[in-house]
Amino acid sequence: GTGCRSTSQNGRCGGKADSPPGMTSAFCLLGASRESADRPVGQARSVATIVRYAAATGVGFMGTEDRNKALVEHFFAAMNAGDSAAIVDAYAEDGAVWTSGGTLISGTFSKAQIREASGRIFEAFPHGIAFSILAMTAEGERVAVEAESLGEHVSGKLYTNQYHFLFEFRDGLVLRLKEYMDTERVTDILCGGQRPAAAH
Repeated sequence: GTGCRSTSQNGRCGGKADSPPGMTSAFCLLGASRESADRPVGQARSVATIVRYAAATGVGFMGTEDRNKALVEHFFAAMNAGDSAAIVDAYAEDGAVWTSGGTLISGTFSKAQIREASGRIFEAFPHGIAFSILAMTAEGERVAVEAESLGEHVSGKLYTNQYHFLFEFRDGLVLRLKEYMDTERVTDILCGGQRPAAAH
């Protein structure tokens, strides 16, 4: 997905009439960045590369918590690099992302939906969006992350937000990702003030 544009003709995030409903989801924020000359970004790694890296560096011998925290760091590197393929590959086949609130981008989205949206994730932040990890806490297969973002939205407005991400892993892949953030910031900037139609 992409961020909502106030000029969207169908009232959906992404600014394209053929965009599926709600496809901006958490993934639009997780992936809505691209490398640009004025914003250096980290080098993202695919899951296969992570596995090779783990074998070569000893990460594979880490405990569960440390391994999963390392996978989260690679996931955020992929987000900051705008590497949508690496983001999709990080999910298990039955994995999903859930975004909090009642906004146009809220809800649960499967890996198939994330993959479908991956080609349109760069529209909201043409100069990139940067995510910074502030803190991580891991227990078993779950990693809690405090993070913040900064980027210039396509509308010209500066977008910042604060997040809590909860990752749940299985066999080194994301099974569930929950995203909590300031939903009013999402509505005001990403969705141009648009809200879901009231149920009748």
